[in-house]
Amino acid sequence: MTHCVMIRSMISFPEFFDFCLPTRVVAQVGAVSNVGTEARALGITRAFLLTDAVLVKLGIAEQVLAPLREAGVEIAGVFDSIPPNSETKVVERAAEAARAGGADGLVACGGGSVMDTAKAVGIVLSRGGSILDHQGINVIDRPVTPLICLPTTAGTGSEISRFAVVKDDASHQKISFVSDHLCPRLAILDAALTTSMPPALTAATGMDACTHAVEAYCSQGAGPFTDALGMAALPAIVETLPKAVADGADVAFRAKMLIASAMAGAAMSLAGVGCVHAMAHACGGRRNVPHGVANSILLPHGLGFNAEAIPEKASVLAAKFGIAECEKMSAGARAERLVAAVRDLSGACRVPQRLRDVGVVTGDLDAIAEDALADGAMFFNPRPAEAADLRKLLEAAF
Repeated sequence: MTHCVMIRSMISFPEFFDFCLPTRVVAQVGAVSNVGTEARALGITRAFLLTDAVLVKLGIAEQVLAPLREAGVEIAGVFDSIPPNSETKVVERAAEAARAGGADGLVACGGGSVMDTAKAVGIVLSRGGSILDHQGINVIDRPVTPLICLPTTAGTGSEISRFAVVKDDASHQKISFVSDHLCPRLAILDAALTTSMPPALTAATGMDACTHAVEAYCSQGAGPFTDALGMAALPAIVETLPKAVADGADVAFRAKMLIASAMAGAAMSLAGVGCVHAMAHACGGRRNVPHGVANSILLPHGLGFNAEAIPEKASVLAAKFGIAECEKMSAGARAERLVAAVRDLSGACRVPQRLRDVGVVTGDLDAIAEDALADGAMFFNPRPAEAADLRKLLEAAF
């Protein structure tokens, strides 16, 4: 009986939900060696690789290029000038290079910025025009250029999601593109590709995955499939992230984080997120705050704000964070312990704790609040919020 009660409280059963997960996932240490065979199976004959300069220097990009060549896939080009917060002008340059190389397929090897850039390049290649012509939800209504993703970080979930987010260099705002057609055709989860991540990046991307799991579960778009994915991923992240930060060479920790990140990413992609992501996007747009760092700083504040609107889910989350006998606490006490547990996790991983520590200044807060309120993530937030509410959360996080 107790088990049945927990299942009812843990999983949402709305009257309507929509679930589609078109990305095929292959997870195995060393799976990068099969990327050429997989590309051929997708009909890719000329592959364009998107990555970053660090991965080229480390030799990781060559680990992708070599099996492509061995399988007879021609290399249409390599674009490695993708920054941590990619911009529309980067997308346009990469798309031009891919078109000039005659690419009929894209391969992304890198973190979230690389994979989101690749998705945006696929839009431009298949639809033409400027990337800004296609922003919004379900504007992309037919398949785009096939994309294979090999994540080198464990956190963004972009390898499996229907989202792409890039910064508009003119407005300094993050622009979202949302469509089932943006889901990569294949995600190759090879934990060996993530062992070069330094501790700070491991921590930030891991807290990004944590935020995906939490906000997807709290979202108004949540359903039984997304709840199951997010709540399976969350305890794995809570348990494993500090270990992966402390010992990045341990492939077992890396593999567990990579899989949990993909599961949380799938939950996020299908359920949506909320005010934490909205504020994080705005911080990234205004001050180039790394997305995972922004989410980590803002998650305790957004979760504390939303907890009173979702007391049953807050209780489940508290249990997933290892808070003993949380069901016996008052709603207020439980929310306080939950917020403290999130801070403890990010603190143990040495992620910055304040917006002032990552370049945000007091004069930014009004603009960030307004940008966040206009962000599509706010549509799914479980508690209504105005700009003044978000301003208070930003002040508390400052």
